Amino acid sequence: MKRLFSIAVLLFLVQSAFSQTYNNTAPNGSTWYKLKTRGRHVVQINGSGDYAHLQVIAHIVSGSYNTAEYTILSEYNYNHKQIEFKWGYIGNQHDRYLAIKTEPTPNASYSRGFTITDISDPSKVFELELITDPGQVVEIGPHNMVYVKEHQRKVGIGTTDPQTRLHVSTGTNGDAVLKIEADTDNSNEGDNARIELVQDGGSLGAKIGMDQSWPSAVNAPDNLFRIVTRYANVDRTDAFVIDNSNGNIGIGTANPGQKLEVNGTIRSKEVKVEANNWPDYVFADDYQLTTLEETAQYIQQNRHLPEVPSAIEMEANGVELGEMNMLLLKKIEELTLHLIEQQELIKEQNERIEKLENQIK
Repeated sequence: MKRLFSIAVLLFLVQSAFSQTYNNTAPNGSTWYKLKTRGRHVVQINGSGDYAHLQVIAHIVSGSYNTAEYTILSEYNYNHKQIEFKWGYIGNQHDRYLAIKTEPTPNASYSRGFTITDISDPSKVFELELITDPGQVVEIGPHNMVYVKEHQRKVGIGTTDPQTRLHVSTGTNGDAVLKIEADTDNSNEGDNARIELVQDGGSLGAKIGMDQSWPSAVNAPDNLFRIVTRYANVDRTDAFVIDNSNGNIGIGTANPGQKLEVNGTIRSKEVKVEANNWPDYVFADDYQLTTLEETAQYIQQNRHLPEVPSAIEMEANGVELGEMNMLLLKKIEELTLHLIEQQELIKEQNERIEKLENQIK
C-alpha cells in the first residue's frame, strides 16, 4: 500500500512539474491562446476562477492536415459552472490551429487561466501563443463534441448542457440521428441491434429492435423487428412484430401472414374499407335475378345462401369485410327486387279480387 501511495505521489509531482499554466491577461479573464504544437493529443486541461474549478479530458487536433478540432471526453465542473472553456480556430485552411481560452460565466466575475497536460506523455511541452487580436478567432460550436458531465453522469453529443443521461443535438440545423449497428459482416444472424428498457429490478420493461431469437422466443423467425413487452418477469414476444422481408405487421402474433394481422379484439371509432365493383349492377335491366324457387333449392342442398361462404369456410379462412359487405348488399338488393315483384303481384291480385267482389254484388 505504501508503495502504491508513493507511485501515485510521484506521478502527481511529475505531472505538476510538466504542466504549463497560461494566465488570462484580460481584466475578467478571457484571453485566447493559439495551440502551435501540431498533431493529435489527448490532454487534461484544468481551469480555475471565482472559487471554481473546471477539468476536461479532451482529444484535440491542431495544425494536423490543416484542421483544428476538439472532442470533449469528460468534464468535471465544481461550484455550479462558474467558468467555462471556449474553443475556436485561427488561420486559413492551409495554416489552421486550435484556439482555447477560459472565461467566467454570467453568474461569475473572473477566471484565472488554465493548465494543459498530455495524458500519455506528461513531459510534453505544448507551445501556446497569446492571440492579441481576438477577432481573428472563429469559435467552434458544440456540434463538434462529445460532452461528458461526470458529476451529473450525463453525456451530451452536440450540446454542452445535456439534460438527460444521453442528449443528442444538432442545434438549429440537421437531423439528430442515433444509429445502432450490429453484424456488419453479415456473418452471424444472432447478432442484433436493439434497445432494452428495464425497471423494477428487471421484472418490468420493453425491448425494441431486431431479433433472431429473444430469450423466451425459442422458435422465433429470423430478423424480425419487435417490440417485446415484459411484465412480472415474463416477455411478451409477439406484442408487436414487423416482418422485414414483406412488411407484414403482427400484433399478438409472431408470424403475420397479412399486411396487418391482429390476434385479438380491435376497437375503433371507424374503419374505412376500399371497395371496387359495388353491386349496383343488380338494378341493371339486363341483370339475371335468381328466382326464389332457385334460391330455395340451393338452400335446401347447401344450407347457406348462394355466393356466401359457408360457416366451415368462414371458420377456416375468416371473413373479408369488404367482400362480405358487398355480398350482403347484393343479397339485400336482390331481396328488394323480389319484394318489389311480390308487391306488384299483390297489387294485381287485390285489383282482381276487387273486380270479382263488385261482380258478385
